[in-house]
Amino acid sequence: MTTRRSFGLGHLLLVLAIIAAIIAVIWFYNKSHTTTVGDHVGEAIDAVPTAASKAIEDVRDSDTLSSVGENLEEAGDDAAKGLQKAGKSTSSAMSKAKAE
Repeated sequence: MTTRRSFGLGHLLLVLAIIAAIIAVIWFYNKSHTTTVGDHVGEAIDAVPTAASKAIEDVRDSDTLSSVGENLEEAGDDAAKGLQKAGKSTSSAMSKAKAE
């Protein structure tokens, strides 16, 4: 004979007690925690100049600027070569179209 356990009143009360305990802990934490959203936003705004200064110093102290400049030069050269090839292809296509 198999016994089947049902979800009884005791289990239901246990689940409700756990949920009530979780809600009480969250309420107590929020009650004793006095930092508001405005405070958090203010702290973030206050931290921006410091973070920006640090980022600027990191860029000045590293070789990042020179590597960026070299990459921009290479990109410009590649773009010029691509435009030159596109111009030649267009010119060739136009010549062939006129000949026909």
